[in-house]
Amino acid sequence: MSQKTLVMACFVSLLQDQEGEVRAAAVGHLAPMVHWGGAALFQTHLQSLLPALADDVVVEVRSKCALGLMDSTEGATLEDQTIVRAFTPLLENFLQDEYSEVQLHVLNNLSRISHLLPQMSGVVSAILNMSKASNWRVRQGVAKLLPHLASARGMDFFTSVLLEPAWIALLLDPVASVRTSCVNGLPQLVKVSGEEWMVSTLLPQHFKIYDHASSAYLIRMTVLRGHGKIATASQSGSLFYQVVDHLLRGLKDKVANVRLATSKSLLEICSSGECDESVVASQIRPAIEQAIQTEQDPDCQQYMQECLMKV
Repeated sequence: MSQKTLVMACFVSLLQDQEGEVRAAAVGHLAPMVHWGGAALFQTHLQSLLPALADDVVVEVRSKCALGLMDSTEGATLEDQTIVRAFTPLLENFLQDEYSEVQLHVLNNLSRISHLLPQMSGVVSAILNMSKASNWRVRQGVAKLLPHLASARGMDFFTSVLLEPAWIALLLDPVASVRTSCVNGLPQLVKVSGEEWMVSTLLPQHFKIYDHASSAYLIRMTVLRGHGKIATASQSGSLFYQVVDHLLRGLKDKVANVRLATSKSLLEICSSGECDESVVASQIRPAIEQAIQTEQDPDCQQYMQECLMKV
């Protein structure tokens, strides 16, 4: 028996210990042991133990097992098909665990294997169901993952399955961190979807939300911040022009926080150095020059002045 095999056998014994604290301590080293032992020892010694660990009565064991599995997917130690075959049913169970801590260890790391999601339909279904979870951190994890799902499953799937029940719902979420995660994912969504889909499918939805949010300034802020992200990602063309045109509406908003969010987004555009200079000069600069004449909020004034200095 080789030294590696002997050490792995000792590790297996600890993973099967009758004391939950011992199992939890051992499974915390699952990923390092997978990478150290390699694919062969994983398949002969560890793979068969995973279902029991994933279903352990001790939540700490399940939690550390979930994180260990996700960490094991890095570094190309395990082949993709091994991950799909061995991990898919376990990930489905983790995503349905009663404890959000377990769910989040998977959700927050699924982007590492997003290219495998087309082969994990049960995982994708579980993610969709979690967009309505009561725990806001779970909803935030789903929001972060949606652009990766668009990349993995394609825009037809995203439009028909994820757009309204997940994306739109999370963009309107009552928790700011969830909405912000949607906003921060927009540059990747632009990259994955392309200008035509954004203009024909997503922007009309965003415009509609904005127009119906006259009494909800936080939602107006969310949409405008999102358009700022889209603008810096697209840089030019019809998509860029349309989101900038809509973003400038925020300079006239009755709520100072909305004008501030707009000014910050415009500063990002003006500072990028890569956005369409003709639109910046002909649309953004005149709008800011007009707005700053009547602006009374000092923070808004500061960001508007910084924008003018950039252009």
